[in-house]
Amino acid sequence: MNADPTPRAIPSAEATDYPVWLIMSGKFHDRYHAGPWFSREAAGEHLDAKRHRYPKSAVVYCASGHMSADYRHLCETGKVPDAR
Repeated sequence: MNADPTPRAIPSAEATDYPVWLIMSGKFHDRYHAGPWFSREAAGEHLDAKRHRYPKSAVVYCASGHMSADYRHLCETGKVPDAR
């Protein structure tokens, strides 16, 4: 395990409310592979453990759920809201 996931992490939204970490790849990080995680460390550990499942360009990417009512519901209740 890589103890410091920082080199492959992209802190694009870490300063926002409700940060969420995803495993993304692609030139513009436009290919979603897995997530969300609520800590960078947990996402980095998953990527390290399952690296063989993802492309070489996969990274831990930080996004924000700030404008997402579903994300806030998940944080508050621990449950994914029903599909609408």
